[in-house]
Amino acid sequence: MDALRRNGGLPPGACRMPDAYRTAEGVNGPAPHHPAPPRAPAPTARPAVRQPAGRSVTSGRAPDTAARRPGRVRKGPIYPRTVRQGRRAGAVRRGPRPRTGTSDAEAGTDMTKVVLISGSLRAASVNSAALRAVRRIIEQARPAASAVSLPIGRLPFYNGDVESAGTTPAVAVARALVADADALVISTPCYNGAVPGVLKNALDWLSRPDGASSLTGRVAAVLSASPGGRGGIDAQPALLDLLDSCGAITVEHPPVAIRGAHQRLDGAGEMTDPETVAALRELVDATFEAVAIMAEQRRSVLGTPEPPRAPRTPRPPQAVPSPAAGPWSRASVTLSRS
Repeated sequence: MDALRRNGGLPPGACRMPDAYRTAEGVNGPAPHHPAPPRAPAPTARPAVRQPAGRSVTSGRAPDTAARRPGRVRKGPIYPRTVRQGRRAGAVRRGPRPRTGTSDAEAGTDMTKVVLISGSLRAASVNSAALRAVRRIIEQARPAASAVSLPIGRLPFYNGDVESAGTTPAVAVARALVADADALVISTPCYNGAVPGVLKNALDWLSRPDGASSLTGRVAAVLSASPGGRGGIDAQPALLDLLDSCGAITVEHPPVAIRGAHQRLDGAGEMTDPETVAALRELVDATFEAVAIMAEQRRSVLGTPEPPRAPRTPRPPQAVPSPAAGPWSRASVTLSRS
């Protein structure tokens, strides 16, 4: 009993329940509910905000220049640098084989010859309109240079049997024209995410015969145009890889993809939009810079001293030939919109 009194009426070894848990229902009754203390309000989570990175490749929306990431988007008709990252004007992507021979650019003169190739056969092609703008830029900025169009629609479909039997006159003329050129400027539409078959066929002919490709060592610049919102940019990676395989030296430059091209034409069907012309002028400058770089590198390898450059003389205005002047005049850059 003394032990029970000393332990508050509990048998020895039992635990005494704290007074806070003693209720009117008795010692063994249910414990009262003690609500948890109120928690401090959690800080308001900041909503996830995706900073706009400029015009989207898929949506074609106008860029937010304030939040645009450097090196990602350019204003105007130039698409984001998603096709070839890290390009800079005037740099070149080297082809697999060195070029032989000496062109006017390699000889130290400014008589650079440029061949313009449109991948569209349509009469009112926006790609041909872009190349006509390129030709005007060359004639205005570099009077000593020359630009001529290569109508690839006249080439037959490539066939090894036809090649073995002897090349057709159209193929021979095309090969000679490209072999004598210093640079190519190719404008292509995008058909089902790829280059048109007529352009692939032309490059197949120009790359033959094996080991004697007229594209080897030629500087090549690529652009695209389309009435749609993507500007034909999807065809550019495959075209650049194709030119690499043919031995050409492609110009490293932010891709020029002219979207909504039909809205950039004037009443005469010429591409005179200032934004587009500025982008094409940058591409032309990068092309001529690449030609000069490659010419200097070849002179260094060959160990030949650089001859003095001939002074530039303005070229007298030439009369525009009529469509009946020859088989190539209808598809020339100045007269045709194909």
